[in-house]
This record gives sequence, structure tokens and C-alpha cells, in this order.
Amino acid sequence: MQERQRFYTNAHGVDDNAVARIIQKAIDLENQLGNVSRIVFVAHGLQNDGWLERQYGRDGAKKLRTGARLPNSNVPAKFESLKTYRTTDNEILITLGLESDDILLLDDNYDINAIISLPWIQNSVDKWARITNATNIDDNVPATSFPDPPCVVIKALEDLTQSINMSTGLSHSSDDILAKTYLRTFVKYGVPLQEIEIE
Repeated sequence: MQERQRFYTNAHGVDDNAVARIIQKAIDLENQLGNVSRIVFVAHGLQNDGWLERQYGRDGAKKLRTGARLPNSNVPAKFESLKTYRTTDNEILITLGLESDDILLLDDNYDINAIISLPWIQNSVDKWARITNATNIDDNVPATSFPDPPCVVIKALEDLTQSINMSTGLSHSSDDILAKTYLRTFVKYGVPLQEIEIE
């Protein structure tokens, strides 16, 4: 299986040129990868189709809800909401206005060949871009990764994941106590903790 490709743009808000660039990037990837089954646009809700309406008109945006081909594309395209989206093998996912935490959840799906993100709010996909080393399509430069946390934190988190039941999280009292003990120890000895580094 090939490695997932990830892209984003620094554009935000209503930027029809950025939408055209990410759609073209998806079509280029479709041709490059060769085994793409579909291109999927995902937004918070089905009412968030303004980007597509400005590109393809009202009727074109409506057709994308049930599936249609994009100009110069050989695979079906579909518009979904976070709630209705279900993955299929070998698809290209275009996120419209989603933020990093939502994209990270989608990024856990194995069936996605590529993710291209268009933010609504400036810097709202930075966390995802930095965690995954996504490439900015505006300048073709990968995002800078977050620095690793101190090695004592890495070791402690590895130990903690071996000690607790990961399927239930911290719902068991002994797991909760153990996790809190680690965190208190970090604080007591001045170990710097940045949520973004640990995540």
C-alpha cells in the first residue's frame, strides 16, 4: 500500500481560486496514483456547499450530493457531511472548512489515498498539517513538524500505554490514578508539557 499524501493551502474563507487549486490537485493526484475510486468533498454539514456552488453552480453542487463527475476527472465525486461520510477504498478526500481535530479523525481511515484541506479559518489546519507533515500546495513545502517532547515524557507515555487498558481509556479508577500520578510527577519535577507535543 502506498503512503498517504496530504496537502493543504494557507488560503481561508471565501477563496474561489484556492478551491479551484485544490480540485485541480485532486485531479492531478487521481491521474498520478491511477487507482483512485472517487473524490470526496467533506464539510461540517450539507449546507456548507457554497464553495462547490461557486465552482459548479447550484445544480452542479446538488448533483455532487448524489455523485457526479468533475470536469477532467475519470472518477465519481461526491459531497458529504462529517455525519454522512463513509470511506471507500482508494479515495481522495477534500476537506472544506474542517479544523485539525476533525481532519485527524478522518486521517485515521485506512482507505484514503490522499487528503487535501481547505481551511475556513486561517491556521485552523496547522496542527493536522504539522502532525502529518502535510505539504502546502501554494509553495510545495511540507509543514514543520512539532518538536518531540522530552525523552522522559516519551518513555513515561510508552510505559503508561503498556500499563492501562487502552480500549477503555481512563474509565477504570486505577488507570485514572496512574495517569494522574505521571502528570503530577512531571509537574513536581518541572518537566515541560505541551499538549500539542504529546498528542
